[in-house]
Amino acid sequence: MPHHLICPISHDNRILSPAVGYFGTHTMHLQPPAGCRCIGVLRRLNDTILLCVDTTADLHIHISPNTWLMVGDTIGEIGRPEPSSPSLSYEGIREIVSPTDGFLIYELSDGKPMIAPDTVLHPGMAVAVIEMMKIRMDVLFDGPDGARFVNYIGQSSRPVHRGDAVARIDFKS
Repeated sequence: MPHHLICPISHDNRILSPAVGYFGTHTMHLQPPAGCRCIGVLRRLNDTILLCVDTTADLHIHISPNTWLMVGDTIGEIGRPEPSSPSLSYEGIREIVSPTDGFLIYELSDGKPMIAPDTVLHPGMAVAVIEMMKIRMDVLFDGPDGARFVNYIGQSSRPVHRGDAVARIDFKS
């Protein structure tokens, strides 16, 4: 059962990450505690943490899905306009990135890939695995329903670093 954490708010109204994890917006229809608002989830290993804020003010989330957060990283702001940077767009071909350092694994024991090209993706689907020191972390798709898997980038079992592109997806209808 996923649990929740209240995100700390800094003195200058920044929403901060309360834990280390892979940020996502797909909340699996989880309900925040009374008086709180859900802003997303952190995933790490087999743990899902619902991120909440205890405010009714306007929220502006500045990070995109598939971002690895450390404790204290800025997630967004309260009561401020969004920065002038381009907004997150779910159009065209995008890349899924590795949430951590390790070895990219996407081939099954029979040699076939975990996800075949042109497969329709749904939020929360694992598209690959990152393995480091016998610990495995799923690389999850965290976009809208209906995106299509294009291909993996590079060979399976290759070393990757946090933020390296591991797969391509297409958001065209």
